[in-house]
Amino acid sequence: MSYIRSIKIKNMKNLITLLLLTINFICYSQDGNIYQGDRNFWAIEVKEMNEKTFTKYDIDSIETEIITLINSLRIENGLNIVTVNDYLSSYSNEVGEILLEQNQFEHSNISDNGIVVENLFKISSFGTIPFTDERLKNLSNEIFNYWLTSTYHKLNMLSPNIKTIGVSINVEYGENYSIISTMVGK
Repeated sequence: MSYIRSIKIKNMKNLITLLLLTINFICYSQDGNIYQGDRNFWAIEVKEMNEKTFTKYDIDSIETEIITLINSLRIENGLNIVTVNDYLSSYSNEVGEILLEQNQFEHSNISDNGIVVENLFKISSFGTIPFTDERLKNLSNEIFNYWLTSTYHKLNMLSPNIKTIGVSINVEYGENYSIISTMVGK
């Protein structure tokens, strides 16, 4: 009897915690913003009658999609594919975090770290442009196409001198949002 009662109490506590987290999340949400937790973030869209939808996106999956697009481009151009390097991924992530923290957009000192190429991408909103679900679905293509249409970024992706890369996406969110994506290779 007490075992069943303790399970019911535990389930009730879990339900209350979930409800409080949901209320807290919704209270702090703003239409069209993104919200991040660890390596995930959410797009929030307002539908009719103030109905909101939340779509979860996984940063690791988007980074993997970008690497797949880069490798497809390399194969089309007769080059070997590049593999992910943990050091380069960490370096790329650190660069993105620093750029967001300092609100800057400039290349890092890659030569001191034995890195051959670096690509950067940044998008921001200033409270007027919502980060829509549609845009998030196409984020990997948006980043890749930006690099593809830039002569120097395209050359970096097609460099025969690189064998490994690191790609990162860093998100700063709140009233406004910024996303920085970095690719480094050696």
